[in-house]
Amino acid sequence: SFATLASPPQVAIGGADGSPIAGGTVALTGSATTYGGRTIASYRWAITDGDSLALISSTTDRPGVTLQTLAAGSVTVQLTVTDSVGASRSVETTLTVAAAPVVVTPPETGGGGGGGGGAMGLGWMFGLASAIGLLARRRLSD
Repeated sequence: SFATLASPPQVAIGGADGSPIAGGTVALTGSATTYGGRTIASYRWAITDGDSLALISSTTDRPGVTLQTLAAGSVTVQLTVTDSVGASRSVETTLTVAAAPVVVTPPETGGGGGGGGGAMGLGWMFGLASAIGLLARRRLSD
């Protein structure tokens, strides 16, 4: 039928599930179905919104690509598939990229080998000096 001959390929994007994190990668895969004995002539991937938040870090003319996320926010990716008679169809998917977790590392306090947790603090030194003073006084009185 004429409708079947004029129908563009059916297109889908997979791999966009989950919650990508900024600084990570997402593998996206495209699939297409053609009609009437036609074949897929080309795939074309593009970021249509949020291009400052991610980039496609592989060749864009293949069924699958890798999306490198750079920052948190929404990124819309489009796949256009064209068949052997020039009929094409595009689909889009939007990914919400989460901020990378913040890791807080306590500052280095210096002073060498660590361990002990500050046993020579000012209060400890005052207590030690008082104890030595009391012992010395006791010895003198004996």
